[in-house]
Parts: sequence; structure tokens; C-alpha cells
Amino acid sequence: MDATRGKLSNVGKAWSHNLKNSGKTLTQLESLYAKRIFNSNFENLNQAQRNTVWKEIVTSAGRQRPSANTGAKAMGIAGRALVVLAVAMVVYNISTAEDKTRQTAKEGAILASSVGGMAAGGYVASLACGPGAFICATAWTFALGAAAAVSAEITFDMIW
Repeated sequence: MDATRGKLSNVGKAWSHNLKNSGKTLTQLESLYAKRIFNSNFENLNQAQRNTVWKEIVTSAGRQRPSANTGAKAMGIAGRALVVLAVAMVVYNISTAEDKTRQTAKEGAILASSVGGMAAGGYVASLACGPGAFICATAWTFALGAAAAVSAEITFDMIW
């Protein structure tokens, strides 16, 4: 579980921990599937029934959680939509500016700063919020990203 979570963003890790903080032990899984399949305790099962329980445990390890897949797909679509919106706003700002060179540099500085701020926000969130705090991690990520973007815009206007 931790190996799979290593590929996630900080917000994704928090969401993943929120869904399931840690995996179950083999004993817990044996008890769960013995009750589910045979309506009995694992200790009372014969060898063939135990083999069936173990087979179901192995099979269930690869089973996906539909709600997690749907949520991940929705977040992916929302993230792409926000990127498209940001690019559209940048293109609009540059195309309507009187000094296109200055506006291009300004938009680049703002975009780079916001991405850096969001990365920093994700790391701050992992320290401040801890695992499973999806709302807290998201709030820190966006807050520091927005603060970095506003700071970059103010600084750019003062310099150029």
C-alpha cells in the first residue's frame, strides 16, 4: 500500500490515507473472509476451506475500490480543467496586453511562482496536517500557491 502511495501527490496521499489509513493483518483478513464465505471462525475451518479463504484474500488484494477510482478520475478531470482554464487566462492576458513582451514575462513569473508555491504548500501540509487530512492538505496547497502567485505579480510590477 505504501509503495503505491509513493507515486501520489501530497493531496493524493492525504486522500488515500483518509480512505484507508493502513492495511489489515493476515489474521484480520482470515477472520473477515471466513465469516463472509463460510459464516464461521477461521480456526474452525478445515484445510480445504482455509485454502478457499486464502485464495479469496489473494484475489481481493488486486480488487479495485470503485469509489476511489471514481474520485481519482474526477480529481484528474478537475485538475486538467483548471490547467486549461489557467492557460486560457494567460493567453487572454497576453493577447489583450499593450506590451506583449512584458505581459508574457509577467505571466511566466506568476505561473512559475504559483507552481512552486503549490509544491511548497503540499510539503507544508504533509508536516502540518499529517496523513488523512485531505481538506487541510488541499487548503495549504492552494493557499501557498495563490500567495506565491500574488507575491510574484506584486514583485514583478514593482521591478518592471
